[in-house]
Amino acid sequence: MHKLCREIALEPLSEADISAYLTAPAPDASQPAGLAELLHRHSGGNPLFMVALLEHLTQRGLISRESGAWQLWQPLEQIVVGVPECLRHMIEAQIERLSVEEQRALEAASIAGAAFTVDLGAAAASMTAEDFEDLCDRLSHRHCIVRVAATQALASTNASPRYEFVHALYREVFYQRQAPRRRAKLHRRVGEALEVLSSERLSDVAPDLADHFEKSADWPRAIRYLRLAADRAGRRYAHREATALLQQALGLASRLPDSDRASTETEISEKLATIYVERPSHDFEAARRIDRRQEEGHFDKRFDKRTHVHMEQAAAE
Repeated sequence: MHKLCREIALEPLSEADISAYLTAPAPDASQPAGLAELLHRHSGGNPLFMVALLEHLTQRGLISRESGAWQLWQPLEQIVVGVPECLRHMIEAQIERLSVEEQRALEAASIAGAAFTVDLGAAAASMTAEDFEDLCDRLSHRHCIVRVAATQALASTNASPRYEFVHALYREVFYQRQAPRRRAKLHRRVGEALEVLSSERLSDVAPDLADHFEKSADWPRAIRYLRLAADRAGRRYAHREATALLQQALGLASRLPDSDRASTETEISEKLATIYVERPSHDFEAARRIDRRQEEGHFDKRFDKRTHVHMEQAAAE
């Protein structure tokens, strides 16, 4: 009132800030490469979240501090961070203050991701776009759970308002508090809505569509979009990415009915063989796995005639 104070707005911690925090006890000690980035990515630079995540990883025996230096006891790429219990309880307490309608709407929105458009969120929550946008707008003013994000067009003619959870941990809690059957149902609903909204640029959102349909156990559509994403990666000469997508599709093909499995596996394997021919320096362990599956009778005879010879040529090169 008397202008004797001023507010200092604190920005989130940067990755460099977190790195400095980690090395503060022993400035000359080295720290594991990537640890600061991992903490920054999962905490969003929130100091409370960062410290809680560090303690969480330490309690689980994934990292430890030895003579002031941090040690990793598991490769970073294998660490599943999760949500620390102390933060989960804090977030759950905030969620419980919401109305039932608001809780259900945000649970549905969490299926679409940490950021979501009104169109997708409304489809997941079975609400009109107007009602869902009003709900998100109210929450963005009343709570620190969602906020307005930059608008991004999903369709060629219409841009849908976009919101986001203020932190990925909020989205994770909303996502995990739902029963698996409900999550699968909502993933299918979001995938089908995204198909319609992005009908003119399906290849751009193919990885997202594949993820939603895989999580809803819609194997044919998941495979379809994995193959579409692989084709797009191939056009960019991203052969390693294309191979990984096709191998994922090949794994899902084993879940198809017998009447469709053999032909689908053959088509995917032929595409993989083409990549191995184009990039002979690629990982041939995958090619050998396909070879073994063919010998075990998983593929029909077309695979032997068209594809096996390509893998032999690539291996020879």
